This record gives sequence, structure tokens and C-alpha cells, in this order.
Amino acid sequence: MRRRAKSLLAVLSLGLASCGLFNTGDSETSTGRGTKVFDPYAGPESGAIRLTLQLYNGCAIRANGEFASRGQANIPYPDDSKCQLETGVQGNQPPNFPRTPIPLVAGTTYFLHQFTMLETAENKHTNGANMVEVLDWMRKETRFKDADWDNVGVIRDKYVISQENIHPYAFDRVVEFGNANWLAKRDDTFLLEVLDVDGNPRQSITYDRRDFLAENQESGHTYVSWIQASVGPPRFPGDIEPHPIPPAPPGFAPPQATHTTSMVRFEMVVSTRPTKSFRLDPALVGDGAIRVTWSKLPNTPLYFPVTFTKSEDLAPTCYDAKDPTTRVPCTFGLKPDVEIAPPANGKFFVPGERISFRLLAKDANGNLLHEPDHFPSWNDFAQGKSNGIIYGSLFHFLWLREADAFTGWQFSGPNHAMRVPYELAQDDFFVAPSDAYVQNSGYGGESFNAISTNGPILFNALAGVRDYRPPTNYVVDLPPTAKPGTYTLYFKVNRQFYGENFTKMVPFDVQVDLPEKATSEKTKFPGRVGNCQICHRGVISLENVRHGISVDYVEGCKSCHLRNSFLGGNGAIHRIVHQVHSQSNKFPQPKNDCTMCHLTRESALRPSIIVCSSCHPQVHGTAYFAQSLQTGFLPSENGRYGNCAEECHQNTPPTAHILPRE
Repeated sequence: MRRRAKSLLAVLSLGLASCGLFNTGDSETSTGRGTKVFDPYAGPESGAIRLTLQLYNGCAIRANGEFASRGQANIPYPDDSKCQLETGVQGNQPPNFPRTPIPLVAGTTYFLHQFTMLETAENKHTNGANMVEVLDWMRKETRFKDADWDNVGVIRDKYVISQENIHPYAFDRVVEFGNANWLAKRDDTFLLEVLDVDGNPRQSITYDRRDFLAENQESGHTYVSWIQASVGPPRFPGDIEPHPIPPAPPGFAPPQATHTTSMVRFEMVVSTRPTKSFRLDPALVGDGAIRVTWSKLPNTPLYFPVTFTKSEDLAPTCYDAKDPTTRVPCTFGLKPDVEIAPPANGKFFVPGERISFRLLAKDANGNLLHEPDHFPSWNDFAQGKSNGIIYGSLFHFLWLREADAFTGWQFSGPNHAMRVPYELAQDDFFVAPSDAYVQNSGYGGESFNAISTNGPILFNALAGVRDYRPPTNYVVDLPPTAKPGTYTLYFKVNRQFYGENFTKMVPFDVQVDLPEKATSEKTKFPGRVGNCQICHRGVISLENVRHGISVDYVEGCKSCHLRNSFLGGNGAIHRIVHQVHSQSNKFPQPKNDCTMCHLTRESALRPSIIVCSSCHPQVHGTAYFAQSLQTGFLPSENGRYGNCAEECHQNTPPTAHILPRE
């Protein structure tokens, strides 16, 4: 039995012509948003509801991370006994809890927003020197066997900080495959058919891959890889032997056992044409299915068992917006909200003062998805009784590779002084929701204090606390040294309701000032990066991709992505951002032009081994091999996400890059 750890941009899709003039002053909401055009977050007023279909080893996945059952539908779908994780792995639901198909609302207009197909094999290929065996499995034994695998080969062989261990010497070896014709060619189509209980098609629609943000592996969240998890660091460049993980200093948990995962994951996510929709027949009631036939796999139709329910038959499980004591049926959409108690002086908070706030998750009609004073319990989520609210789950993170699947909050600031820490914070890895810590950092002679408090609502609740209902009320105690300025409280909710799956994050600003120097003037982010709205607008605005946050708060990403680890690691996210955009054919400027996103020269002169290697795999060859393995967990380590600028690159910037003048 394998034990998993108990912890834990989309690419530009518009062409140069679609980006239009390079007016960096435009707001993200200036064109193509609102219910008059199309807003996937507007719920029933949006014109169509975004639909997510996910398949794991041939088994459809429900919102709570559990497998869907066939129900009464006459379709070729695996029995429940075959839709299982490995022996001994604890699922989200209690033992013997009845499985059901994926629920949809009859008469509703949907559009395909996410399609995920994943094939894995655990501990099947244990010889790290034999990648031919892994490729043979992919090409001959998986559901991808009919795809065109010509030209496939290894494109990366790297060691990354372990996704399963908070440990200074634990790594995962990741071998990535690419260049297969089916990955490179984007002329494929997806026939989506709605089937009744007898398996007869009742309606159909055909999607193209170009209808989604999926033009390359990185942007499409597609992974073709072999992973050897929980191993020690390699001893020399090219070392592929699995080594034991060295003992950690006191305070670190023992590492997980070494194991391997062979994986082919194909995903299309974020529709570029949400108006390309289909309306479910209002007369369809009861069990049925959705069948997807991929043109690259014409002999392998994929089935997703569903249950059609009339809107008037939805149970009253939400809480009325005007009278929370009254239960009403939930609807689609998502409106996270935060109620912040006013400061003592009625104008602004002062250092040392307590900030009290209340988190509320609402549907598009403003109805509460939970009790006014409590969120649903873990068991409510696991049993499909949370009105769609999703909590972090090991299945989502480690098996389905669905990274953005939890509900939580974050408080940080002051915004004008925020920078990305390039080393791991030496404070506790997780910070209790009622606490706050001060992240000290300095660069170029400038120092600042930035508060960052993390409050995941529930993440993979352990046995014994699965009936715990998290409160909706929280507090943050400002430290006495808090600097004046604007702070921001971010509240992120992940919800999947009758097929509609998305994440929405909303920012709420809080003003902090000194009594003797009260200005109450809002301070802004440093303005080091930006211009996202040039192409990320309309249906593919930043509010509609990934975490669902406004472009005006893009620098707020560093509030969560501040640790060089698997959980929102600073280096990891920056590497991915560079990798996605550098490989995008839609990126409207030369790949070496840093001025598109970097607005200040200083922001482009803070490279690291990890960030630079996203575009330059062999930069400096193996000269910094030892440093590339430093995780930054320990104070003595510089860290591979550390700043390389002061020593070399600040004085002699790369001549091949176009940098901002100032």
C-alpha cells in the first residue's frame, strides 16, 4: 500500500489581431464581459453553464473526487469494483457509501469548458533506466493507444521538490515525453453526444481543440510523464539511480515510501467559444450519459454517466439571501463575499488591532451555500451535500492532478511593499488562521514587512474531524510593526454544481494607518508586472481562468505563491508562467522581449536556475548542479529559486533579452 502525504495561466488564446492595439491602460472589463456578451460566472444569466467532464482510467469523476456509477444507463462503463484507487488508499466517502452518476439539470444550456482524460499505472514501471517500457505501455495498453505516437521522445528529465513530502532532501524524478504527433497537431475534433437511458443519442455537438486554451502541453495541462516519487537527490549530473532520502533535521516528518507513476494526461480547459453550447432536452429525466468521441481515438468512445433532474425538482438546500432561516433551491454561479467588521475608529485599522471578518459563499442569486455561521463539514463535501463547495482532496491533487481544488482565504500586504520572496519563509510552513506572521525581505537596500496569513478552510480532513464544520468567522491580529498601507484579504471558493466547475477568488481591501499620520489613501501594488489584459480579456480574462481573480490584482498572486515548494511555490509558478507563454504561438511579441509583462527593469533582473531553465534547459550546463538541488528549506541553503542577479545578471544582463529601460 502506498501512503500519500497528508499535505499538499492558461495560455493566451487570441491571435495578434485579436489582441488589438497595445493599450495597456484598458481595464480587463472594458470589452467582452457582462451578461450581455457572456460571463461564465453570471450563473443562469450567462446564457450557458460551463460543463466539466473528467475521466480517470475510464471512470468518470464527480465533484467530490469520487467515481461516478453507471446508474441505469445502458452504456459500456466499468463496474464500481473496477473504479477504484489502489488497494488500501482511503477515499473521500465513507465505506459502502452509494455512488451515483454525475448530476445535470434538464433544460439547461451547457457548453464544454473542461475535458480531462487521464491514464495512470502505479508501480508498474520501476526501472528508471528503461523509458522504452514506459512508452510501450502508453502506445499499446492505454486508451491513447490509437493516437499517433510518431516522433515521441523524452523532452525533459529533471528532479523537482517532492510533491508528497515537506522535507529538505526529498525529490521526485520527473521524465517528460513530448513531440508525439497527437500532441503537436491541433486539427482534432470532439463529438459530444447526449444519450438517454437506453444509450440512444438525443442531441450532439462537435468541438474543435482550437475552441479551448490547449495549444501546447503546458497550456493544456497535459502531462505525458513517468514519475519516481520520494527519492534522495542525485549525486552527479545524469545520475538516475534512486537514492534513499537523507535524514532530515528535527521537526520534519519522515518521508513517504518511493513509488512510481506512469501517466498520460490530456486536458482542454477554458473555452474560447462559450457561445458554442447545447441545451439539454427538458424531457430528459433520470439516468443517461454523455459520450465523447475524440477524432484521434475514433475506436474508443468515452462515457460519462449522468442523471438528468428538472430544475423544479431540485431540493431546497441553500439558505435564502434575505432570510437565512428559509431553505431554497440552489442555482448555478458563484459569488464569494467577505464582511469585514469596521475598525475601532470607524476609518482605518491601526497596527496591533484585530481584524474580524466573515466569509460567505453564495450562488448567482445571492443565496448562501452554507449555514450563516458554519461551512459544510468534510463529510458533507464527500457525500455530495455541500451545495457544490469543494475542499482540498488528495485525490484531486495527487491522482487526478487537479491542483486548483480547495476553498480558503489569504491576508497580505501592504500591497505597495510586496515582493516575491525568493527563499522559503523560515516560519511555520502552515500558519494557523488566527495568526499572522511577518515576512521579512530586502532587495537593493530596500526592506519591508509583509503580512501573509493563510487559512485553508479544510484540506483532506483526517478521520475523527470529518464532521467538523468550519466557522465562517475569522480574525487576523495585525502585528504592532505593521506598516501603513492597503492590505488585501483574498477569499477563494471552488465549486462544482450540476456539472458547472470553477474557481472564483475575490479581493477585499483593508486600510491600515498610523493614528498620528492618518491619510487613509489607498496604496497600490509596485507595478513590476502587468499588461495581462492586452490579451486576457472577455471570456478568457483572468477572472475566467485559473483562480478567477481580476487582472488588477495580478501582483497579489505572490500572496499565496510565496514558497518554493509544491504548494504554490514561487519558483514553480513563475517557471510555469514563463513556459506557457514562451511556447504560445499567440504571444504577440518575440519570446525574448521581456517588456511585454515585466514593467520594471529590476523585476526582469531577478532570475533563478529554475525560472531560466524553463526556456533555457542547459543554461550554464552543469556548473550549478549542486545549487539546483537546494530546496531552500534550510537557512543555510541559498535555494535553487534564489536570486542570481546580484552576483552576475544585474551587472551584466543577458544581451539576448529585451529589458525595460528603467
